[in-house]
Amino acid sequence: MMDNIINKKYMKLFISLDNKVMNIIQCSKKIGMTNPHLSKILKEFVKEGLIIKKKNTYYRRSFDLILTEKGKSMAKLLRKLKKIGG
Repeated sequence: MMDNIINKKYMKLFISLDNKVMNIIQCSKKIGMTNPHLSKILKEFVKEGLIIKKKNTYYRRSFDLILTEKGKSMAKLLRKLKKIGG
């Protein structure tokens, strides 16, 4: 799992979601990934307890993506790795 998270697009996803709520469309545009591909990856992250997928109260077909405390810790770590790696 860790090798997947270190992928640059995944790093960007975690950093983008840090302290924010976004939906799948916003995330896919932000990191340059198709919605179906991102949905597959998000299922893994939900299973790992890194992200919560919550039904949007205004748009019934949409889900909001929120980092869990574990996900926020991961985002913090990835932010540090990004600074080190350039």
